[in-house]
Amino acid sequence: MSSIELAGWVDRLAAVDLDARDVELIDQIAELERIKSACAAAQAALTVAFVRSRTAGLTAAQLRDEGTHRSIGAQIAIARRDSPFRGGRHVGLARALINEMPHTYRALRSGTISEWRATLLVRETACLTIADRGAVDVELAPRLGSMGDKQTAQAAALIAQRLDSASCVKRNRKAIGDRRVSIRPAPDTMAYVTALLPVAHGVAVYAALTRHANTGTATGDPRSRGQLMADELVHRITTPAPGAGAGTPSSADTGSADTDTGSADTDTDSTDTVPAGVSIDIQLVMTDRTLLGHDNEPANLTGYGPIPAQIARRLVRTAPPGVSTFIRRLFTNPDTGQLITGDAKRRTFTHTMRQFLIARDRTCRTPWCDAPIRHADHIAAHHHDGPTNISNGQGLCERCNYTKQSPGWRTDLDADGTGVTTTAPTGHTATSQPPPPPHSDPWPEISWIEAGLMELLIPS
Repeated sequence: MSSIELAGWVDRLAAVDLDARDVELIDQIAELERIKSACAAAQAALTVAFVRSRTAGLTAAQLRDEGTHRSIGAQIAIARRDSPFRGGRHVGLARALINEMPHTYRALRSGTISEWRATLLVRETACLTIADRGAVDVELAPRLGSMGDKQTAQAAALIAQRLDSASCVKRNRKAIGDRRVSIRPAPDTMAYVTALLPVAHGVAVYAALTRHANTGTATGDPRSRGQLMADELVHRITTPAPGAGAGTPSSADTGSADTDTGSADTDTDSTDTVPAGVSIDIQLVMTDRTLLGHDNEPANLTGYGPIPAQIARRLVRTAPPGVSTFIRRLFTNPDTGQLITGDAKRRTFTHTMRQFLIARDRTCRTPWCDAPIRHADHIAAHHHDGPTNISNGQGLCERCNYTKQSPGWRTDLDADGTGVTTTAPTGHTATSQPPPPPHSDPWPEISWIEAGLMELLIPS
């Protein structure tokens, strides 16, 4: 297809049927979304073809020359009306999709996923070898069409950590040295102040602000949750506690060499431990074998996503005095592996049940919605005699829970007991599954010492 023919398609898209029935309008929107993805896949294929053409016949030295690749990226950027920096990223994405992740490329070409989700998959597997990146591509292929942006990134990160935990930990150690605070303008004379922090500190900061907002809302403060969190952040930063001073420089600050050789479990750098004095609930979901060091299955840090097993164990072991460490048993279905119940005829979910739903669902269960969970919702409505239990519960964001109450919307639990199908007023449906929890192989025969640790840590 020539560029002239492609230009004709742009004109043809202006002739969409605006007077169609509602169902047809939704179907047209859906097909146009598929076309956008297919266009992105075509751009990737054309980009790789252009790179091959421009590098054909070059010597090894010329291929290593950064100027050659900058020139190629800049030409792609002009074609896509983008910056030269992003042009280089477009080239990298195209190469990874065409040469290393064929299943992801086919999903993009068929309109199953968006270009951004393909970008997330490539980004989260950047530290892997070509073989391991291909393994991620194969494993995620059946699930690509059912995951939102955050779920896609977290699923890819989890598998990457499982395949090459040492590389992910080393990458984390390097990233800690990049922690910083930045500011950039926002619309309407506002500003974005962004902090790039180690995961334990980032989750702790956000959880503390969330807890403050929850307290303010419960006591009748008229400000919104976002306003409460923003105001408290400014207050805590601009009104430090008496005697507060600068922190002690870490190895990342002083430029000391990174000597991590896979023994990251022994590293107690305060930049990736739970901050002292934190009295919040940071939920860390991991298998017993991962906790005891017999497996490197990644753990899940609620509110963030998967983290390497070594870092998860360090968070548990290096928690400072005053930070309580709890082990709460969560039970999985032996066939599906999904969380089905936990330790511990009502109208509202208990705190423990809410915490279970948050740990299981991680983000809003509405298909492709990655918003944080705010409400514990009945799948089958309580006023339709839906029970208040884990099996009939799901985590939703505030917006999706209110949308569900609008006329014509319905949610139904699938026959497998884990999937939830959402039906829109037009009759269109979408199904979501909770993300799989960490999973380790069954324990082999264990020594009496290990059995004692199990008895101590996970009492019957």
